Amino acid sequence: MMPAGWSGQTEIRGVSNLRGSYPGVSDLPVDVVKDLEDVFKLFDRNGDGKISKAELGTVLHLLGDTLTDAELDQMIRDVDVDGDGAIDLQEFIKLNVEFLDVKPSAGGENGSSDVEGLRSAFSVFDSDKDGFISAGELHRVLSSLGDDKSSLDDCQYMISCVDADGDQLVDFNEFQRLMSGHLAQ
Repeated sequence: MMPAGWSGQTEIRGVSNLRGSYPGVSDLPVDVVKDLEDVFKLFDRNGDGKISKAELGTVLHLLGDTLTDAELDQMIRDVDVDGDGAIDLQEFIKLNVEFLDVKPSAGGENGSSDVEGLRSAFSVFDSDKDGFISAGELHRVLSSLGDDKSSLDDCQYMISCVDADGDQLVDFNEFQRLMSGHLAQ
């Protein structure tokens, strides 16, 4: 579900178009693809349907990663299939499908790296470092990313969609399930 009052400036191709565009996307639940669309819109700050180098750099900086222009250029080149110098929604979905499909290796090297990345992302939201993400913390992060449309009520709803144990908070295990595409029922 998109936050109340959300109005993107650009119409983005529907989920059904994306699901047939890239290997692996058709295997994702529609709600996961929709969630990725919502995340894309947070990156796409000007609503033009593309994530520019500047937008990517801004969001990554807010998430604690400060990259050089050369590193940002390389990230875009690695994902930019159509060569336009930006990341469109389909390229963003493809990137995330590849991330979601990563399986821990027998040696644990890939798996521990993935868990470290998830813990790092979790810590961005868990601003009071109590091991939980509250609706208030989610609201503050979304606001810092430029989302002034999501209310605290919207954030409480988002938390409830992930909250498997009903405590109105998201712990790391629930966050990990969300990021792997397995939401609370």
